[in-house]
Amino acid sequence: AEYMGGCLSKRKFVFLLHSLQEVTFFRSNQACVCMLCSSRYVFVLVIALVLSSCMGDVNKQIKLRASTISVPSTSPAHSLDQPLQIGSSVTGKKLYLLTLEDAGDMGIKDRIEAIIGHPLTSYIPDDTFTILTTPAAAKSVQAIPHVVSVIPFLPQWKLASIPVSTDRTTLYALVFEEASLDISDLVTRCNAVLQQHNLSSTATAAGSTKLSVSIPAGENSRAVAELLSAIEEITWVEVKPQVHIMNTSSATRGFNFGF
Repeated sequence: AEYMGGCLSKRKFVFLLHSLQEVTFFRSNQACVCMLCSSRYVFVLVIALVLSSCMGDVNKQIKLRASTISVPSTSPAHSLDQPLQIGSSVTGKKLYLLTLEDAGDMGIKDRIEAIIGHPLTSYIPDDTFTILTTPAAAKSVQAIPHVVSVIPFLPQWKLASIPVSTDRTTLYALVFEEASLDISDLVTRCNAVLQQHNLSSTATAAGSTKLSVSIPAGENSRAVAELLSAIEEITWVEVKPQVHIMNTSSATRGFNFGF
């Protein structure tokens, strides 16, 4: 597989060899009849299997909450050099989507974890992990064999379908689950970003991996969500789910209580 430019994973390469071994000959009454009439067909079969295997390795899809995206066979180098937005990170780290040929390859995962400094636990189908690291470390990971791509986790991929509204709203922002993250520091940074845009919306911690953002009437909830999605450590922004309790007793009218 390495001789073929790293195009095939070990698993696909073994499958190719087994497939070729099944091209057998059988003996009739007086002659040995070949299952394939010409060696040219064998060559065509080999090429087809190689191309199929290669396509299976690099044409990955990342199934995000809001959309499904296809990743390229290699990440453009310039995409890893994009500058951070002001206030989006104080550590110089950015959020990336790391796609592997095989997410179960422990050897590759160990090498990557040693570079980025945290375990690969945030899994996204297919064969993708969310990582928080520096652009320099992302380039080092990109150069490892059998890494399909490393691409920035763009803000628009972090947004639920949040309507443009000026009603009083509460947003939830999910935070990347890394032990070294300080949730109180993240709350302070979120509020600073909101204040920079002359907004009265306020972020508070709602656990170790979630923020609650209260938006007063008159402020655009969609605009607030877009500001939050640009903060690197935030992975998802949505309107706080509403829980409805309905009394369906035949003796009383039904009531909805929104929490």
